Amino acid sequence: AGCEKWHPSGQASGSCQKCRGGFVMLGDLCVSCLDVVGWMTDQGQTCQQLEASQTCSDHHFKGLSSRQACCHCGGGHPTATPFHYKAMQVAVGHEVELVPEPRTAERYSVDQSCQLARYGLLMDGETGRVSGRPASLQPITVECQVTAHQSDALTYTAGLKITTNHIAYPSQLLVFNPSRTYSPQLAEGNFSDFDVKCAPKVEWLKI
Repeated sequence: AGCEKWHPSGQASGSCQKCRGGFVMLGDLCVSCLDVVGWMTDQGQTCQQLEASQTCSDHHFKGLSSRQACCHCGGGHPTATPFHYKAMQVAVGHEVELVPEPRTAERYSVDQSCQLARYGLLMDGETGRVSGRPASLQPITVECQVTAHQSDALTYTAGLKITTNHIAYPSQLLVFNPSRTYSPQLAEGNFSDFDVKCAPKVEWLKI
């Protein structure tokens, strides 16, 4: 999320060369961080000025050193970077693939009540990618809490929801304009005589 310049091999490699403002490098990932507000050296230099000159020290002023007060020196107030999963709905018998957006960590875990494994779905603990073909011939809904571990102290938890049905559109919310159409994903079998019922009735909607 906070990477300004990726390694020449590309974003897919997960290697960032330079973080955006407000982010610092933690391992190979950029983490949101805020310098201690109002702190400066005994020479009147702020953390921003020290960063420009790539200066860090253990010299204390007002009870803190730059290594404790400034993000670029490994101090400051780092915070976990938010991420999310898109809500996914697919037809029964179809493949599922979801990734955290953006990828913020190198270790992911799920809550104890998560039933991904019960339905034949797998999560990559390194990338947070969820994939597989749900092992149920009936519609199901799987909801989990996924935690991204950016460090031992920095974690962020987001919801994951996967729904299967006999007929599935790309999203639960469909946005229309005069030329927009949507085609459903269908489970195996023969389907015919489609109909739609809306409340209130929508005259312009055709199926």
